[in-house]
Amino acid sequence: MDEPRSSYLDDPSLLIEGLSPPVDYALPKLSSTPYPPLLMMEDADTLAYIDPTPPESTGSNVPRLNQTVPHRIRSKPLLETGSPYFHKLFEPKTQARTIKRRKLQGNLPESIKYVIDLTPPSEGDDAVIFLTELSCPMGIRTWTQFAEIWHLPVPCIGGGDEGTRVTKEPDLPDSKKSLPVEYSPIRHRIGIENILQALQGIPPVLDSPCKFWTFFSLARVFEISTVPSICDLILAWLYTGTNKRLIETQPEVAYKVACGTCCRDLCRDSFAILVGEEALLLLAHSQKPVMLKRPQWTLHGRVRDSIDDDELQRVEHASKSFVEYVLDQFVQLAGADMHWLTTLPSLQRVLDYTPKNAEEQSAVDGLLTTLKDFVRSRIVSNLVEDRPMVSHSSFPLAERAYPSKVYHWAYVHMSYPERLMCKSFWERLEDEQFSHIYSAKMLKLKGASIADLGAHISALKSQDHAKIRTIRHRDLVYDIMRVYDLFGSSYVPENLAIEDVSAPAAVSHTLDSWNINVHPTSADRPFSFTAFIIEVSRYLQYHAGRMAGAGKGSMAYEITDTLTCLTDNEFKYLPLWAGGNDDGSGGVFGDQDIPDLDTGGFSRPGPAIHTGSTISSSHSASIIGPREHESTTQGASYKTTDGYQTAEVKSMDFEFHPSSDGTGDPDPSVLCSSANASLSLSMDSTMATDYDLIGTGSDSSETVILGNASHSESLSGFEELDIHSGELSHSEVS
Repeated sequence: MDEPRSSYLDDPSLLIEGLSPPVDYALPKLSSTPYPPLLMMEDADTLAYIDPTPPESTGSNVPRLNQTVPHRIRSKPLLETGSPYFHKLFEPKTQARTIKRRKLQGNLPESIKYVIDLTPPSEGDDAVIFLTELSCPMGIRTWTQFAEIWHLPVPCIGGGDEGTRVTKEPDLPDSKKSLPVEYSPIRHRIGIENILQALQGIPPVLDSPCKFWTFFSLARVFEISTVPSICDLILAWLYTGTNKRLIETQPEVAYKVACGTCCRDLCRDSFAILVGEEALLLLAHSQKPVMLKRPQWTLHGRVRDSIDDDELQRVEHASKSFVEYVLDQFVQLAGADMHWLTTLPSLQRVLDYTPKNAEEQSAVDGLLTTLKDFVRSRIVSNLVEDRPMVSHSSFPLAERAYPSKVYHWAYVHMSYPERLMCKSFWERLEDEQFSHIYSAKMLKLKGASIADLGAHISALKSQDHAKIRTIRHRDLVYDIMRVYDLFGSSYVPENLAIEDVSAPAAVSHTLDSWNINVHPTSADRPFSFTAFIIEVSRYLQYHAGRMAGAGKGSMAYEITDTLTCLTDNEFKYLPLWAGGNDDGSGGVFGDQDIPDLDTGGFSRPGPAIHTGSTISSSHSASIIGPREHESTTQGASYKTTDGYQTAEVKSMDFEFHPSSDGTGDPDPSVLCSSANASLSLSMDSTMATDYDLIGTGSDSSETVILGNASHSESLSGFEELDIHSGELSHSEVS
């Protein structure tokens, strides 16, 4: 006789409130039999009947060990769940019918007060509900096949599934010939017994994905999926070891589990993946005919599962907002304005100078324009390079699964706007060293602008003044020297005549050929190009790293390449328990600019908002314009409410502080301050091509360490840097 066991988690409430599951949780060992033991609790007051499957539907010769023998359980754990489903079973009328049907009138065993019947219905609406809810999605049915690839934990996937379909269809791949069936009557009954075990304090054996899904789905039907003794088991299975990769490969499944268990972190993590993928598809289909059906595949080759209609609308609304956010971030970095450059400390002396005439104004404007074009060209060069994904190359690529070779080459085949939605671009921008040669594809963009990267996207179309041009040595040197003249600086190239500056980059200018200022600005040095590059590098590293990061979720993504850095403007569509603003009234969707459904908008305007139309939103990217500062909290703007509060983010041995203007973005003058700088930059030097470009390849690995930049001697190692090693590099094709 099994005794009640104590709880297997010290503090189950942690999971219920959305925190990460305990890492030290140990799943029960694999069972030698597929059937849970018969529950015979000593202090039982309830008989629980679960009739076996009818002979014609078993599909198995396994003896029915628990046939007609009821479980002896305690009623208190069931009633304490607050489940309406269980409460109805204990109502007097239901009790009278059940006792009569079981022929137990006046014949109840001693200490038994109640009799409940948990046998799955075989017909009617209830049978349809159970069949629908308990049918396992394909991602669950195939998860065991990744056991070797992902090194999945055996306690989670090592058990068998009753009702496994074995087919002899010759055209069906071997991997699908042994898939578990979507629904199994035996699995259904085992799931009910597992629920009873968990509620009686006995951890059930969830040793296969289908058993896990059946357990979770039954908990939803019984309305007990948020009860700690149930919820903890569900989340523990999902977060055990490498099993958590199911969240990235099957985010729809993870999202359903999150909604069922009200797990905040799991909801936000899986929601971020779904929104990122949807946003990428939104851009990909922005120039294509309206699609009336949701795409089955993501651009990275992942097969998408279905989600509830209401949840789909959350994803669609958030994806449009997210596309606007990402495009806005790119335009801020590389658009015509580039206001952030004017806040860098290295430019302040030049910007504070008051021109005395039009010629002096032209000198200041010329340097600013050249520097903007220089930085913009570096940002764009990372966008246009056709390199397959390398950041996640350590994962094996499967032939028929995700991630596959499609995943590996997806980035190469994307348009430029689509690449903005990928971590691959932002990770490369984060690693920008200002030292490589422009690619041939970059050179073909001569005379183009940011608008030409995606003329069909409003946010980019408006950036026709943001020219993409590679900068010649002579242009950069000329503009710097003009500014030096304004301040009466005597720093000029000593060993190379100024007229020789336009020589092809293939001609090696040694370190001794240049005496261009590389120190911080001073009375004699109004502008330091090296200090400028360091500050730009820090700024790009921080912002690109923030875009490529996980955002406000809790998960460290290993596979996902689409951006997951959702903001409050996207998370607001989630329910209140997940940290969103949706209270069930649909008001959170009211301030959204819903596209014209007749031209291809959202498939539905959102939960609690109905128009009678179901036209897809796949074409709505064509209307995407510059991001507005949407209201998030009592009318406050996004940039006001999405701040860093009092937190400090430390990286690269210097500190980032919130800006004083309340935007939430760090003040570039603080971010790029030389006072606390400690940065190692690789200024690799090599010969360039005949294009006379400032950027170079890398034949050497010379690394220069910057100390405290507040002292001029700290930069002395850069004083005569070769122009090809990044100090004055990049040029325009003539």
